[in-house]
Amino acid sequence: FNDSMADQAEPPPPVGATTIEIDGAGDNVTVAPMTAEEEAMMAEFFSEVNSAQKDGEVMRIVSCFKLNPYEHLNLKFEATVEDVKSQYRKVSLMVHPDKNKHPRAKDAFAALGKAAEWLQDEGRKRDLHASLNHARELVRKERKKEVKADTALAAQIRLMAANGVLPDYEQSEDFHAKWKQKSREILTEIEWRRRKMTLRIKDEEGRIKATEAEEKKIRNAEKRARQGWEERREERVGSWRNFQKNAKAKPGGKALGELKPPKLKEADADKSYVHRPTAKGPQNNVPGAIPGNKPNKFR
Repeated sequence: FNDSMADQAEPPPPVGATTIEIDGAGDNVTVAPMTAEEEAMMAEFFSEVNSAQKDGEVMRIVSCFKLNPYEHLNLKFEATVEDVKSQYRKVSLMVHPDKNKHPRAKDAFAALGKAAEWLQDEGRKRDLHASLNHARELVRKERKKEVKADTALAAQIRLMAANGVLPDYEQSEDFHAKWKQKSREILTEIEWRRRKMTLRIKDEEGRIKATEAEEKKIRNAEKRARQGWEERREERVGSWRNFQKNAKAKPGGKALGELKPPKLKEADADKSYVHRPTAKGPQNNVPGAIPGNKPNKFR
């Protein structure tokens, strides 16, 4: 009997083998230990999987929506400060340039750091959440319209509410997907307006600078003209004095600007109505003529 029992007994597992239980039924299966070659292949396989995951994380970060730091960190918008810190530590280890050989690992690591800094800045975080909250309100309104228009969905929700099994829609993946999409639309519009305003301000500043440069050029030209006028003042005065001096030195000459008296006129004895110019003497030699009166030819 003992010999038959010994024959039926299972041989002991080889050294290094692993014994596992199937479905808790007490049936054990012995797995032979892996050879060194198999262990190397397994290590290489997991290394490739990890490398692919790391590369995928790099590409996810560099290609994600740039205006929302939560998407860089792959977090929901209600994430706490501790969630942000924990996720940053986890993801940064995967994309760190020293541990990841992907050519864009450095870009992904830098973008991840900026996202974490953004969410730690209270002012920028407050502005971001103002836009995110606005997007959430729009999604809620769209959901109400959708439920109101779909009678079957409305009846199902009322039935679930009556049974006390009303699910929280805002915790569902569908709500978060719609919230994410709506937030992208709002943040994109805000950024577009900001860039347009920046361009307008830049153009206006350029126009003002050009106007100021032109005005400065005119002022400098006027200043140089005044300086030249003042510098040539003595030259002009000296030239004028020399001109007057030379004019007086000529025989019968007079200085420019000197008054010239009018020529005297004398009456013709034969023709009393004719006056001839004279250098000296009375103005009228006609006997009985009244000075200042014209002779009457009919007299």
